[in-house]
Amino acid sequence: MAFDWLEYLNLAEQLSRSTDEASHRSAISRANYFVYHVANSRAVANKYRRPEDATSHKSLWLHYDGNNNKECRTVAIIGQRLLQKRNRADYEDTYTRISEEMVSVLLDAKRCASIVQALPPQLPEDPPPRTYSF
Repeated sequence: MAFDWLEYLNLAEQLSRSTDEASHRSAISRANYFVYHVANSRAVANKYRRPEDATSHKSLWLHYDGNNNKECRTVAIIGQRLLQKRNRADYEDTYTRISEEMVSVLLDAKRCASIVQALPPQLPEDPPPRTYSF
C-alpha cells in the first residue's frame, strides 16, 4: 500500500503545537516534503521524469514553472519558497522568527496542495522545448 503523504502534513501540524524549536524545524521540513510529494505524484502521473543530472526538488519546481498555466506557476513559486525555508530549518544554526515562519509554511503547504489537486488532469504537462532564434 502506498504511503499517504497527507500524514506528513498531519505530523507537521502536530509538531507545530509544540513549543520547542526542534519541533518547529521538523514541522517546516515535513510540510515541505508533503507538498513535494503531492506535486511530484501529479507530475509523474502526467509522464514527468526528473532529468538525470538534476536535483529532484529544483527540477520539479522548474517543471511546474515551465507550464503556461498560472496555477502551475503558482505551485512552482510556493514550492521553491518552501524548499528555501526547509533548507534553513534543516541546515542553518539560527532561524529567527521560526514560529511565525512555521505558521506561514503550513498555510503555504495547504494552499499549494489545494492548487495541485484542482489542476486540470493533464497538468502539469511537459512544456514544449524552447526554441531560440538568433
